[in-house]
Amino acid sequence: MKDGKRTLLVLAAPIFILWFSGISVCAEKDEAKAADTMTLIAQSTEAEPAKDKPTETKKSTSDKGQVPVVPVTEVVVTDRRESAATTEGTKSYRSPAVTVGGKEPLNVREVPNSVSVITRQMMDDRNMVTPADALQQVTGVKMELGSDVYSNNYYARGYSMSQMQDGMPGMYGNYQQYDLAIYDRLEVVRGPFGLLQGSGNPSGTINFVKKLPRDKFAISAAASGGSWDNYYGMFDVTGPLTKNKSIRARLVMSGQDRDFFWDRDHEQNWTAYGIIEADLFGPQTTFFLSLLQQEVDNPGYSGNPSYTTGPLIHFPWSFSPYPKWNKYIYRNQEVMSGVEHKFDSGWIAKVKVRHSEQHQHTHEAYPSTGVNPTTMTLSYIVREGQYQYEWNAMDLYVYGPFDLFNRTHKLLLGWNYDSFSSGPNANGSRRVNNISIYDLGILNDEQYARKTNGGNSEYWQSGYYGKLQIQVFKPLTVVLGGRLSDYTSQSRSVYPSTPTAWKRGYRVHNELTKYGAIIYDVHKNVSLYASYSDIFVPQSSRTWPDGILDPRVGEQYEIGSKGEFFDKKLNVYVAAFSSQDKNRAYEDPDHPNYYLPRGVVETQGLEAEIVGSPLPGLDLFAGWTYATTKYKKDDDYQGQDYNTWMPTQMLKLWGLYHFQGGLLKNFSLGGGANAYSDAKTQGRNYIHKQPTYVLFNAQVGYKFSKNLSATFSCNNLLNKKYYADLGAYNVYNTYGEPRSFMLTLRASFE
Repeated sequence: MKDGKRTLLVLAAPIFILWFSGISVCAEKDEAKAADTMTLIAQSTEAEPAKDKPTETKKSTSDKGQVPVVPVTEVVVTDRRESAATTEGTKSYRSPAVTVGGKEPLNVREVPNSVSVITRQMMDDRNMVTPADALQQVTGVKMELGSDVYSNNYYARGYSMSQMQDGMPGMYGNYQQYDLAIYDRLEVVRGPFGLLQGSGNPSGTINFVKKLPRDKFAISAAASGGSWDNYYGMFDVTGPLTKNKSIRARLVMSGQDRDFFWDRDHEQNWTAYGIIEADLFGPQTTFFLSLLQQEVDNPGYSGNPSYTTGPLIHFPWSFSPYPKWNKYIYRNQEVMSGVEHKFDSGWIAKVKVRHSEQHQHTHEAYPSTGVNPTTMTLSYIVREGQYQYEWNAMDLYVYGPFDLFNRTHKLLLGWNYDSFSSGPNANGSRRVNNISIYDLGILNDEQYARKTNGGNSEYWQSGYYGKLQIQVFKPLTVVLGGRLSDYTSQSRSVYPSTPTAWKRGYRVHNELTKYGAIIYDVHKNVSLYASYSDIFVPQSSRTWPDGILDPRVGEQYEIGSKGEFFDKKLNVYVAAFSSQDKNRAYEDPDHPNYYLPRGVVETQGLEAEIVGSPLPGLDLFAGWTYATTKYKKDDDYQGQDYNTWMPTQMLKLWGLYHFQGGLLKNFSLGGGANAYSDAKTQGRNYIHKQPTYVLFNAQVGYKFSKNLSATFSCNNLLNKKYYADLGAYNVYNTYGEPRSFMLTLRASFE
């Protein structure tokens, strides 16, 4: 036991589990009495408000009859106030609808882009705790490791992905990643989607959608323990606060205390999320307010160095090149609020605002060079830093149907604003040479130079957007969209001297981003689609003598097919895509440290996904991706791969079967595999390679009662040694986890 926090975490969660199983027994003996008890508890429950380091990109070769149109009427959950896209309570890997394609819930066949959803059921079945746990299982997504599990970058189609919280845009979203206990689902749309968020890579967008209060009382808890003293606990309670259910609330709390498979490191984190909803003047107008806080104390592990001559070093799995005193400590805080009004005509008007902050303290030593193969020594940077980041966002829109020419069409009109500020930050660092990779004793936490530099950076973007869904005739729908964006940035130095004047970065006014698509229903269960999306990415690199590079621009074309089968319990899609990313920064040969907009990268590929329940008791997920990224125009790299770090092919499989009868009736059995083709990173004096590999996972579960269950999971079943990430000669060559085990208990009561 490291301290009292671990003891509290390990003991408190099982107490909840035991309490729940006691409730379950009572409920089975006297269901009516239990229901009365829960009603009294629900009426007396009060909502309680939930009382840094930027991720560095290190990839060297990349910046790193008539068939009707399907209406959105399928609502699986019974709570009358929950969204049609809510996955909690559906007990399915398949999402009935998504919001990432158009703000309000749309059937996945109405979104003419490839979309994946990690549902609440999938998170629970696979014991997912962090965004990394979930997103590594998404079709076409590869993780770039940060310094901890809450600062990773995620890539698709060769580029880093944008991130949103509850449909609201957020620049530098990878700085804000939270425990999955607070989320209902993760929606992932692949390809550029600047229509609703402004700037964005041709990769895709991750929308983290939080849990909402329910209008019936429900309580759940989970506790787990696993390899390397990995302990986790979660508690979730929700329900109405008034007899007429006009006020509802939810509180979610979670905590983790763990070591790692490498030496010396330890992490603690906790998350608290509270939300209250109130129907104002009747059920058609709803107000909400949510509070979120997360604190993380982690070791800031950034992988292994290689030899200065290039080759990777075959360290033991448990080896760590970092001193025990390395620390990344940060606190995230978020407040969101909004109002929604539903008109009798079917239209909806909604406004949401969001403010969040991160305060971060880093104290670390990390390799700044490779390892000399003769002396086995290297240099380190020892540093301390204080960082703070702030996000503000607003989104307001109206959405609804209208009739024209005896057809029903849909219109979305809105405006949103998004800002990010970094600083005032202050940090200090010092280089320490000739350190033995196997003896870090000479490094100490007093060797850094205290706060010798710092700065401020600010970014703003806003835009008007619109999307029109036209039913040309019953099987054919045309989607037209556009956005006018403004973007501004500036920066300055602030430490230790008097702050300098702000230096203006790139500015753009009324940048038009276009979107268009057609959807054709060839069958009541199958649609074909084709879509076009603009690419718009502002750049910060400077041109000679004192200019800013124009934005990266381009376009993506995608065609595909989506189907719903087995009484809409199984979703299937296939897609092909091609994009061009233009105006990429290219070093100015006549002016060092300045750039020219000359590069063009082309991405092409195929994707396929199957998700759902084709048979009673069987839940499946299968996703396959083939994607290439090549320099179509570049003076140095013409025709070469742009992102060699991402595997060209990825296959992700998972299945879970709940036995339906007989001696095994209460058992479940699951298994899966993740397969990745070869990948590499390279620089002037190194090439780091990871050959093709496959990871196998397995799980067995048992249901003690309708309220209490347990699972025992094994990841990397064959104990395959591989690199989860490849970097440069000094850092980010990171082993994936060895074989690991996890025992989880879950309880719930409604």
